[in-house]
Amino acid sequence: PLVAVQGPPGTGKTATTCALLKVAASGGGGGPLLACADSNAAVDQLLDGLLKLGVRGVRLGQPARVSKRLRDATLTARLEAHAERGASGELRLRLVRLQKDLPPLS
Repeated sequence: PLVAVQGPPGTGKTATTCALLKVAASGGGGGPLLACADSNAAVDQLLDGLLKLGVRGVRLGQPARVSKRLRDATLTARLEAHAERGASGELRLRLVRLQKDLPPLS
């Protein structure tokens, strides 16, 4: 399903959206949810609200444009903190070497 929530400032859009997403996330529908907004600040507010409700979330986007309090929730921060980070770095290097060894397509 696709849901759009819009309205003037201060009408409870973020609270309503967070409540809907919490219900959807806990409903066992299987699979991740995607939530987006029209500005970085709005996405930060949405993620902040979800985290306060106990809903796990990952913030996509440039870490420099994410609120400092939410930087640990960015995909970049989570990948850097992951236990297998070293192994993925080694695989990335091997991939680059293999790509260099490939003959050019004609």
